[in-house]
Amino acid sequence: MHASQITKQLWVGGKESVRGWKYGHPTGIVIACARVEDADEYFVFEDDWLGGMSREEQRTAVGAAVRANEILDAKRECLVVCREGRNRSCLVAVMALQLGGMPTQEAVDLVKTARNPALVGQALTNRYFNEFIASEWIDDAELR
Repeated sequence: MHASQITKQLWVGGKESVRGWKYGHPTGIVIACARVEDADEYFVFEDDWLGGMSREEQRTAVGAAVRANEILDAKRECLVVCREGRNRSCLVAVMALQLGGMPTQEAVDLVKTARNPALVGQALTNRYFNEFIASEWIDDAELR
C-alpha cells in the first residue's frame, strides 16, 4: 500500500511504503509506530481494540507525535508508518498536526480524507484512539 500525503511535509503509510518513500524522499525521516523494517526512529505501541490505550501507550504515541512535529518544524519531510497505515500512524499524524496548532477536527478530517482512498474508508477507526485525540492530551504534563 502506498503512502498518503497529508500535508506538504507529512505522509502516512503502512509497512510496505517505507522503502519506496525513502527512495523518493532521501532526506526524509521515517517514524514507525509498529515493528517495521527500515524506519529511522521507533515509537512502538499496540492498536488495541479491546482495552483502550494504557498510559504507557499514550506516552509513546505522544513521543512519536512530538518527534514528528519537530521534524515538520525543521522543514523536513516525515513519513509515519505502522503495520497497515490505518490507525497508529494516523493517530500520530493527527496529534502532530494538533501540536502544530491545527484544530482537532480539521486534523482528523485532513488525515482521513488523504488516507481513506487507499484504505476504503478504514482510516482512524479505533474508537480509543479517537477518544484520545479528542481528549485534552496536549495539556497533560504527565504524558510528556
